[in-house]
Amino acid sequence: MKNILYVILAVILSISVCHSQDLQKNVKKAKRALNKYNLDPKANEADLMEAMNLIIEAFDAPEAANDFDAQASKGRILAEVYANENAKVLLDPNYQMVNENIVFDAADALMQALGLADKGWKTDDVMESLTFNAVNLSNAGIRAFQSENFKVAYNAFNETLNVKEVLDENKKGDMYLSKPDELNNQKYYTALAAQLDENYPRAKDLYESLLDGGFNTADIYQGF
Repeated sequence: MKNILYVILAVILSISVCHSQDLQKNVKKAKRALNKYNLDPKANEADLMEAMNLIIEAFDAPEAANDFDAQASKGRILAEVYANENAKVLLDPNYQMVNENIVFDAADALMQALGLADKGWKTDDVMESLTFNAVNLSNAGIRAFQSENFKVAYNAFNETLNVKEVLDENKKGDMYLSKPDELNNQKYYTALAAQLDENYPRAKDLYESLLDGGFNTADIYQGF
């Protein structure tokens, strides 16, 4: 009986080691593909898509969820994919994105990576990627707002405020929405999207925050 248990344990450990090796291999390959893409984005777009496929495959390993390099790489790669797709939409409004939700997947992965960062340089890397993806989120929110998809618009705009809060907490507030007018405008459109999505408590909180900060316009009173 003991021998059977030892065999089972050995098999489980072997599978775990294989998963870990596959994770690290796929993350490294994904990062290499991303670096190649960044050398010449127009010519190497296929490498970006390869990076995305590899990093998604990497998360077949359960331990990826708690691996800083995996989460940080996933967030950055998906953010780059969204930015590339968004550029295509700007050139051709009829272009269909591969997956519009990847901007939120990128945001989630980067927030996970931030929680796993145990060195200053890791935190700095995540901050830079969060800022990069915040622009994506803002673009996603604008597009959704124009399409009257106010729930998605609110979620996107609200996530930019979360990014701003994280940056401020890490003394990196000058990286994004550094001017009071920029931050107030973002808060206002977040509040408006929340209101139109009938998320009245959140809209009220944001409008009150704007008033407390001196952003006093007739539009806010109409919101109330």
